[in-house]
Amino acid sequence: MRQRYRTPRRDFTQSTRRPAPATPKPTVIPAKPQAKTPVQAHMPSSLAHAYQPPSRAEVQPAHLPHMPDHHSQPAHHHAVGATARPSRKKHRALKKMLTTLVILAILGGAAVLAYTKFYNANPFPKDISSQAQVSLFYPKKLPAGYTINKSSIHIDNGVLTYAATKDDLRLVFTIEQVPGTLNINSFNKQYLVNSQEVSNAYTTAVVGLNKDRYLGSFVSGKTWFILTTNNASIPASDLSLVISNLKKY
Repeated sequence: MRQRYRTPRRDFTQSTRRPAPATPKPTVIPAKPQAKTPVQAHMPSSLAHAYQPPSRAEVQPAHLPHMPDHHSQPAHHHAVGATARPSRKKHRALKKMLTTLVILAILGGAAVLAYTKFYNANPFPKDISSQAQVSLFYPKKLPAGYTINKSSIHIDNGVLTYAATKDDLRLVFTIEQVPGTLNINSFNKQYLVNSQEVSNAYTTAVVGLNKDRYLGSFVSGKTWFILTTNNASIPASDLSLVISNLKKY
């Protein structure tokens, strides 16, 4: 009885795996004929199919990073460049303007210094100058130690006088209109001894002894200029120095 109803033993030597499903065959879709490029159109039919333009992947190696197109840059880069140019131009214009102002300031300062140094203001008071009917002369240079006291300048009956002093020594300047009866050559011969000529920018003067003191004299236009001293110790060279350095006002 046991053998009658005994279940048959399973044979494990045979593979229990199910057979793999069959791989379906791919459906082949016929490729559409590609349009010929202009180069292929002019090639023989036997070579036209061999010419294929290279793709972008073939031209650009796969290991290189993708290079962005310059035309795809954001628009704000153009905007920044557009605003940078005017700022540079303004900076250059401002720099040029500042340089010009500095140069003008330097030139202006130099002009002021030159004016102060070389331009001599009129030393004669206006009220005295307005009364004088002739040209006035004033020394640009004096012998060492001499100074002119401006309070000594005065005019009386058309005759202007002033003095330069050094201790007790004095040089007296006299300026007046030429008298109608004056002959300067006759005056020099009559009143001056051992005379010598001294030139300046306007005329030629004569310096000589008048008694025991030196005297200088010249005529310029309507003006008669006379330089006298108060002491016999004042040399003729002091008078010559003053006369050769006179300025007309």
